[in-house]
Amino acid sequence: MAQVYGYVNIGGAEYGVEQAIDERDGSLYGYLLLSPVREGEVYEVTPQPGGRCTCPHYTIRLRGTGRTCKHIDAIRRCIAEGELAPVTGGVPQFEEMS
Repeated sequence: MAQVYGYVNIGGAEYGVEQAIDERDGSLYGYLLLSPVREGEVYEVTPQPGGRCTCPHYTIRLRGTGRTCKHIDAIRRCIAEGELAPVTGGVPQFEEMS
């Protein structure tokens, strides 16, 4: 993993933030949030329209509904406020593992 890029406060918890870089073209496509509660747990967040988060709340309850989780909302807010760099790439398409 890369060095922590910054921190974002979500519900009073400070998540470490790393940039998610697409290895194919070097573009910034999202952010990795390091859970302050569960050591070693990392959520990949792509804030673009049609983006996603790998947290259990999003993957189990929200995916496909058009709704977003608190992680996506927080990253979008930080980008809008200039605290994080805007994403420059699209959402990478990975094959789903069955």
